[in-house]
Amino acid sequence: AAEAFCDRVYEVDGTLRNRSHPDAVIEDPERAAKQAVDIVVHGHVRAVNGVAIGVHAQSLCVHGDSKNAVETAAAIRAALKRSGADVVPLATIV
Repeated sequence: AAEAFCDRVYEVDGTLRNRSHPDAVIEDPERAAKQAVDIVVHGHVRAVNGVAIGVHAQSLCVHGDSKNAVETAAAIRAALKRSGADVVPLATIV
């Protein structure tokens, strides 16, 4: 399944920002939730420079070892539900 990352910053070319940059990981649950809605509902992420880049994802990743991972996952689920997106197990789409 095509995967996108709710808690990572993207470069303009669509790659993930290297973790050597202090801003590579999104630690704010609400910011990660907004990125999740952008991915699912609008089909894009905002790159590090603010430009929207297209992305198609069937699955969203939240890194469990990140700061606030549990809060981030809860915020993402709530934001997706509010947006009207279906939140389903991966097995139902692959």
